[in-house]
Amino acid sequence: MANPAVMNAVCMCAFGAAPGTLAVTSQQTVMMGGQLAATIMDNKFPTFGMCSNPANPQVASATAAAHWKDAPPAGIAAGDIVFRRGSGIWTAFFVAASQREKRFSHVGIIVSDGKGGFSILHAEANDLGKGRVKVDSWTQFFKGATEAAVYRCACKDVYPADIVREGMCRLGVPFDNEFDISSEEKLYCTELVMVAVNSAARRKVISTSGEDKIEMVALDDVYREGFVKIFDSGS
Repeated sequence: MANPAVMNAVCMCAFGAAPGTLAVTSQQTVMMGGQLAATIMDNKFPTFGMCSNPANPQVASATAAAHWKDAPPAGIAAGDIVFRRGSGIWTAFFVAASQREKRFSHVGIIVSDGKGGFSILHAEANDLGKGRVKVDSWTQFFKGATEAAVYRCACKDVYPADIVREGMCRLGVPFDNEFDISSEEKLYCTELVMVAVNSAARRKVISTSGEDKIEMVALDDVYREGFVKIFDSGS
């Protein structure tokens, strides 16, 4: 037989952060020790504080978001554009190149890894400026990163599969360490994304910006117009 409980009994949930007080509303007749006796119908509590049960969808979602470096967060898809803030020697340079939101230092395109997960297609170079367009795993892409965000092209005439296709057909293209957008023979990270998205759209969705008459594609140029935010590690 279960232990009896009465009005104002202090109870605790194994997944709760704080105790709750029992309110008896099922009957107003039977008393125990001067208090109304609870029945099995008295199972509603105002709150036990923050829930930590992994079966709670909100808890599961928050847990996944907190571990964005290790696994893709819920809701992302191939064709989305993923940003990171790295910790390398060039991070400050690329962050400063943005005109509006000086936050990110690198960008890539989310692609399927063929195993039900996601990889990142991106143009990356080493500290000496040598590199190429390549595909890295999710964890490799975010190694050493401190922030991340995922954006999706909201233009109805632009299909994610086309963005992926246009990006993948440039796999292996050398990294553009001269940051010259006049040619696609070499590509830097934001240039790759601009070319893939604009080619998929067959029009200009992502535009360039310029500082001191140097035309370039800054990180915040990519999501300036026509994109919606899907995930943000800072949210």
